[in-house]
Amino acid sequence: MSLIEAEAGIYEAIATLEFLGRPVRAADIASAAGIDADTVRRTLGSMAERGIVNRTAGDGEPAYEPTRRGWSCSPIGVECSQSASSVRSPVTSAIG
Repeated sequence: MSLIEAEAGIYEAIATLEFLGRPVRAADIASAAGIDADTVRRTLGSMAERGIVNRTAGDGEPAYEPTRRGWSCSPIGVECSQSASSVRSPVTSAIG
């Protein structure tokens, strides 16, 4: 898996999981995206440094959220905007 593929899967997992209404932690992202936890943590660090995701202080472990919200989708796959595809992803399909 390339860094670009990992970033795309991680970003999509964050954007989808945040609709559950609780902080999105690295373990949640790894599970939803099907990417090993070490790769997720390293990639999240890089993504946060470059401003792709925001890292927020949590209870013990940081939580992550998309920096830009103008191009994420509802997990239902109905209300997408801008460049988001209407094709359901494995992450979206897994939660609903």
